Amino acid sequence: MKTCPYCKKEILPSLHIYKCAKEHNIIKDRIDIKYDYILHNFPSLTKEFFVKKYEIELYSLPMFNAEFGTDNKTVSFLIDYYKIHKRNIKESSNLISQEKYRKTCNEKYGVDNVSKVDAVQKKKENTFILHYGVNNIFKDKEFKDYITENNFAWLYDESNKSRAISQSKSIRYFWENVSDERKYEIHEYNKLQYQKWWNNLSQEEKTAVIQKRQAYVSKIETRVAKILRDNNITYTAQFWINRKSYDFRFDKTKILLEVQGDFWHANPSKYCANDVLKHPGSWVTAQQLWEKDKMKNDIALSYGYKVLYLWESEINKLTDVELYDAIIKKLKNETKVN
Repeated sequence: MKTCPYCKKEILPSLHIYKCAKEHNIIKDRIDIKYDYILHNFPSLTKEFFVKKYEIELYSLPMFNAEFGTDNKTVSFLIDYYKIHKRNIKESSNLISQEKYRKTCNEKYGVDNVSKVDAVQKKKENTFILHYGVNNIFKDKEFKDYITENNFAWLYDESNKSRAISQSKSIRYFWENVSDERKYEIHEYNKLQYQKWWNNLSQEEKTAVIQKRQAYVSKIETRVAKILRDNNITYTAQFWINRKSYDFRFDKTKILLEVQGDFWHANPSKYCANDVLKHPGSWVTAQQLWEKDKMKNDIALSYGYKVLYLWESEINKLTDVELYDAIIKKLKNETKVN
């Protein structure tokens, strides 16, 4: 069991360390307090040691966990805290997984890829012969015709294939070596082109685009939508204003409804301004989330829309009938009509 860095008592994962820091007059933000807790329980994971393991010896999260008894959240926190570049899946595959695979293949079969084993090659050839009558799929006329008809004929032309690969490498090399100023210019140009494209779309086209991009809808949002439909309140879901999406727009009105998750939007009744929340890819403060939502609200107001809010905790404690009444009450207070 882990111990608190301040009172030295054994504790389970909880908010104890933050309360204890306050009791011991430790003036630090929550991130530094959490770091004290981690380093107290894993004293070897200093920045110098951690960087050596992660960047030089290419330790993965499972390797850290196995050797030091950490968990994925702890290792991810230290990567962010030490401001280390976090490897994505592709980078991990290229640097770690593929090398492990080649090493295992060499140890077991004497080659760096199992496909180079004679028995495996023979099995593949037999499978192709069984299904296609040839020992290589690219020798099959039907497959070759399909490739040609669908503009993949370049696969048969080694010079074209090599040129495509070369162009791809050239683009990557250019981006890796171009100045930050030039990258900024390219980014701004692409941003302007995107804005032109977006502004030329109709509201229906914008809605269609976002529906393709946002397949996920929260449970509370789904529940609110069902209540609106069941009570014949018409609405537009994912209504867009100036590249910002709002959960609901009540038809024939300029009233929007946002269904706010307590954690994702830092419900002020549950979080203080300096509280830090771990969102995908970054740590954010409640204050940052509030400012982001305020900016979104200001955009709606500038276009003449009023935004109403329903919080997750408010929704979860109400029955469907009570939730419907709460929505109607908000609408009546805004429109001043029955």
